[in-house]
Amino acid sequence: MPRLNSNLTQRDARQNGNGGLAKHLTFWNLVVGTMGVLALKERWEEYQANKKGSAPKLASDDPEAAAGLLARATAYRDDPTEAAAGGILEDPIRLSSGNPDSRAPSVVPDSREPYRRKRNCCGCCGGKCALFCKALGIVVLLYTIYGAYKLISWATTPDPTGLEDMPEYSTSLGCLDGKYIFGPSSENNADGVSYTLPIDSKTAALHLDFTGAAAGTILLTQTDSTDTAELTLKLRTNEEALLAKVSVDAGSTGGAFWKLATPTEGDERSCMRFDAILRTPKTLRNLTLSSTSITQLKYFEDASFDLTALDVFLAARSNLNMFLPHEQIGADYTKVELRRGYAVGKVSLRKSAKISTARGDGIAKLEFVVADGEDAPELSTNTGLSGQADFTYMNPDGRPVHAEHASAGAQLYLRYAGARFNGPIDIQASGWSSRGHVENFGMHNPKGTPFVGSEDGPDRLKIRTPGSVKTWF
Repeated sequence: MPRLNSNLTQRDARQNGNGGLAKHLTFWNLVVGTMGVLALKERWEEYQANKKGSAPKLASDDPEAAAGLLARATAYRDDPTEAAAGGILEDPIRLSSGNPDSRAPSVVPDSREPYRRKRNCCGCCGGKCALFCKALGIVVLLYTIYGAYKLISWATTPDPTGLEDMPEYSTSLGCLDGKYIFGPSSENNADGVSYTLPIDSKTAALHLDFTGAAAGTILLTQTDSTDTAELTLKLRTNEEALLAKVSVDAGSTGGAFWKLATPTEGDERSCMRFDAILRTPKTLRNLTLSSTSITQLKYFEDASFDLTALDVFLAARSNLNMFLPHEQIGADYTKVELRRGYAVGKVSLRKSAKISTARGDGIAKLEFVVADGEDAPELSTNTGLSGQADFTYMNPDGRPVHAEHASAGAQLYLRYAGARFNGPIDIQASGWSSRGHVENFGMHNPKGTPFVGSEDGPDRLKIRTPGSVKTWF
């Protein structure tokens, strides 16, 4: 049976697919193709020449062709008129003074003489390779022109942001016209179903879990309540029968827990989406949100509250996943893992922040804004084999910097111009470029470890990647 929301899966496949034509246009394939075109061109010229009955085209230094014509021109004939009829006029042999062998018959070629091919301009291992030489020259010229174009484009084009194909929040999930709404049949569910989640005063924790193939949005905001969280869920679909397969678990196990389970299979045209609004109370300290469904998590623009711990895990392997934070909602300990999709926005850096796209190819473009404090906050990022990571570190109060960035190969952009960085740089990468003043620049500089400001400064920056990295200081 087809997977529910299969149209979203197909969209991901199209975005991730690579063009099949470019990988076949290799250098030698182009050479062979060009040789084929040139060979056809020569055959066409021969055909046209034979069709018009043109004279043979002889190179001035072609003794083989001249000898052949001489033999035909001086061939014995019983009847002199036969030669005239054949179109060949024989002149007496003329001897030049001083060189008796310099004899040149005056030949008028037969109009029916076949076209003779031009001699090859070069040879290789006893074979004629003029066609190959021409094709090679043409392809080398084309590659040179293309390389110059790419160089100019690279020099004039700014670095890619990685957000060129970023989907639009909410509308990219589709199914906005689903007319069947989840909820009690006896009530009007047009505005969704509301759930009240009491927060235990001891744990002050809330755990939300989303599973299934439905796709949806989560908007994080706040409430005036001191001990109760509120969650509003609006779930819709275009297949009424699918609503019976939706379940909500609002049980409690040592703290507030809420789970939405949606079906994984449906008709080819079936769709389902959810839109949830979570309003957290002032007493909430620990928030965990995990989802195997395609999820777009966004912080409400006007919301502002503090947490002790925030843990977000978006496990769906879809480019439609999104994590859109801002610094007014912050936590002492922030942990975000995104397998695929986009993490874009500002993160409040207080005591610790860990961002990971290592188990996929997610794209991260985040700005870390350091909050007030004295000790150095710990920042750790881990990027996968592909994708892209662009991190900006803003440190208005000049707190010490302790940051570590690791990548399995994805491109890294690290912007520390606003970090007031002062200390050594521990880097291992296949390539490193930097803007701003870096002493002992380079990974194997004989002068010593690269650093910014003072080599004995309090800041620490560690970079590990088999790929390339670009930094700003």
